[in-house]
Amino acid sequence: MNKEQLKQGFTLIELALVLMIVSLLIVGSVVVLKSQNDQVNYADSRQFLSQIKQALLSFNDVNSYLPCPDIDGDGLEDRAINGACTGTEGTVPYRDIGLRLSDVRDGFSNLVRYAVNEGVTVIANMQDVAHSASYFCNRTCSQGAVSAGVLPVFQLITPPVAGDAGQGNYDVCSEAASSCSESSQMAYDNLSVVLVAGNQRGGVSCNERGPLESENCDGDALFWQGSFAEMPSVSGFFDDYVSGLSGYEIKSNFLKTHPNALFDNSLGGGTPTSPEVPVLPSGTFDTTISGDFNDSGDFLATNGDDSLEITGDLNAKLNFKNGNNTVQIGGNQNDALDTGTGNDVVWILGSSEAAISLGAEDDNLTIEGDLNGTKALKAEGGDDFVYIKGDVNNTVDMGTGNDSLKIDGLINGDLDGGTGEDTLYVNMLEQAWYDSGYESRLTGFEVIQFSDGSSLNL
Repeated sequence: MNKEQLKQGFTLIELALVLMIVSLLIVGSVVVLKSQNDQVNYADSRQFLSQIKQALLSFNDVNSYLPCPDIDGDGLEDRAINGACTGTEGTVPYRDIGLRLSDVRDGFSNLVRYAVNEGVTVIANMQDVAHSASYFCNRTCSQGAVSAGVLPVFQLITPPVAGDAGQGNYDVCSEAASSCSESSQMAYDNLSVVLVAGNQRGGVSCNERGPLESENCDGDALFWQGSFAEMPSVSGFFDDYVSGLSGYEIKSNFLKTHPNALFDNSLGGGTPTSPEVPVLPSGTFDTTISGDFNDSGDFLATNGDDSLEITGDLNAKLNFKNGNNTVQIGGNQNDALDTGTGNDVVWILGSSEAAISLGAEDDNLTIEGDLNGTKALKAEGGDDFVYIKGDVNNTVDMGTGNDSLKIDGLINGDLDGGTGEDTLYVNMLEQAWYDSGYESRLTGFEVIQFSDGSSLNL
């Protein structure tokens, strides 16, 4: 009996030892599995940041601007009525850029932080080619609802460029920096966009995070790509991933799909030696027609100086009388436009699909899209300036006077300079001009000005 009891007691001790060993093995396995799972999550964060960057660049290729932050969490960018961004920091507007909500979270399921140039809350900055906020505005953003298919405000000269870092951009301190300040060693300089994956502590408020991670949510112009630190204490923990877009990346990527689109040298266009190009009309117009212009009776011109804004397409004939007139068409010009006699300014934000007559005296015409249609564009009398930012698929007749014609796109139609001293400005070098065969389409021009400032006398 005693021997049997001793055997039973030994068995219980042995079982306890086995359970203890198994427990230790389980705890060790859990730690290993958590570590492995964390590594997978960190890898996912890097992949999501890369995917967001590419989606932003693709959006810019199509729309000619980068989106504002999503402030209210609906997945769409937030802009004020005048087109300025509502704020400079928020989350990624995933619905605008063609992603899912799950695509704009880090590997730990926290929303990625999206910060943009600090000047985007002022529309004047966004419309200024010399300000880095212009990456977030195309030629229609002043109307509030930004339209696709028109050219950007930003150009090759938009900062950052050599000698000009720009305003309102962000710097990212490097891992090698012991602290993060403007004098620290930087991982990235002058970013127009910053993306932050907060990872394990990305879901807590900024004041609950340690001093290292709080640099990436404190609202200033500095971010920190610090060295990874474990979690012995909140103050010593760091696992944020920081990425972003610089103006150099934005312009370089845009030029791959729009090779002639960024060679303007002044607001609204121009080459180093081209005539001054008018700025996009802004402010108060005498008459504004919201939406499409479908009835010629909706606007009756006077013999004075008229100004008209059409926010949509021109779908009915529009005739001005005498006077110095200004007209802005927010969409396509689908019916005939006659500006009459006077020094007129015309801005078409879409393409021209119908006849244009600029009448006598000195006129300025800018077409953001292509020149299409079957009836010629006629500049008629005076010293006129015509700027076509897209392709020319129709005839251009500059008429009498000393005229200037600037074309950014392809030349598929005949160009007649008419009488006077006329200059053609093209976005190509001289050898490319000869190789293009465009010379056969040219009559009546005395000078060709190339994109590098050189010229050819005809």
